[in-house]
Amino acid sequence: EIVVFRFLDYVVRSAPQTNHDRPVNHIKSATVSINYSLQALVSWLFCMQE
Repeated sequence: EIVVFRFLDYVVRSAPQTNHDRPVNHIKSATVSINYSLQALVSWLFCMQE
């Protein structure tokens, strides 16, 4: 669980920090990053189960 929290914290920190004057673009970028990271996390957990 600790690894998962560290992973999510890394995802949040690595999310694009640009376009502060356009919050919508920032949210879209962060959402894409999080979705991509969640897919990677699910794949990693699936591999760990096998």
